[in-house]
Amino acid sequence: MYDIPILIIVFNRPGKFQKLINNLKKIKPDKVYIFADGPRSNNNDDLKLCKKTRTIVSEINWQCKIKSFFLNKNSGVDLGVYSAINWFFKHEEFGIILEDDCIPTKDFFKFVRLIKKKYSKNNNIGIISGNNFIKTNNKYSYFFSKWPHTWGWATWKKNWDKFDYEINFWKKFKNDEKWKKLNQDFYEYKTFNHIYKFSLNKKKKNLVTWDYRWMLYLWYNNFINIIPKYNLVKNIGFDDDATHTFVNNKKLELDTKVLKFPLKHPKIIRKNFTLDQKIFYNVYYNKKNFIIEYLKKVKFKVINLFYE
Repeated sequence: MYDIPILIIVFNRPGKFQKLINNLKKIKPDKVYIFADGPRSNNNDDLKLCKKTRTIVSEINWQCKIKSFFLNKNSGVDLGVYSAINWFFKHEEFGIILEDDCIPTKDFFKFVRLIKKKYSKNNNIGIISGNNFIKTNNKYSYFFSKWPHTWGWATWKKNWDKFDYEINFWKKFKNDEKWKKLNQDFYEYKTFNHIYKFSLNKKKKNLVTWDYRWMLYLWYNNFINIIPKYNLVKNIGFDDDATHTFVNNKKLELDTKVLKFPLKHPKIIRKNFTLDQKIFYNVYYNKKNFIIEYLKKVKFKVINLFYE
């Protein structure tokens, strides 16, 4: 039996939920939480698929405690996930969060258990991620990062309970030196400055997805996240059923690898700037959107040279 509670967030994809349940049978968690968003209004397909998805809970045939929370109405992918995790941490102090298209390896569960044991008393650790979207020659089993990848992850109640979903701190944070220092690379700064400054107003605030809100909160509070040396969770959601990942992205559709145990722990708890920058350019950066910004950067440099 696996002793760390697991939250599974589902909607209308019975096939993917079935695959995840089959995966969990290998480790047999002793506590499973199922949160199911409701069907969208006037959508008969949703009614059928949501119902079929929920019946798969009966496939959990190992001895365990099951708690379920099934919504009658649709709350949307962002508010739905936020509500699910809120519900989960009303009952648990620490746990793993899996959306139905995230299929972890056995190594992921062992990794989370060992990292939790080592860092439970460290209030600077934000999340334990199961994702790694870059190739690295890192000699350790994991590294510390600014990036909180959430396709299979774990965290503590003490971190989540303070999460300001409305991100009211942005007004203060955007003018803080800490914000500028956080994204020292030109393109990185421009990317996230644009995302948050453009989106975080009353009319467009709903454009910021729950995971980007969570990331901003973790940044604001100086949390450090843990990323394994290899990818330990396979996302199988790159298809027409997806909400955000319907476009195939080979950079993110990574296969999993075997992680060696016992773990080799880094000697210093410090964000790895080099690997963080590599993650940015591999995951977040879109060159097409930055031609104009690049020209601005060139102009800025030319002007500076002129006045030197």
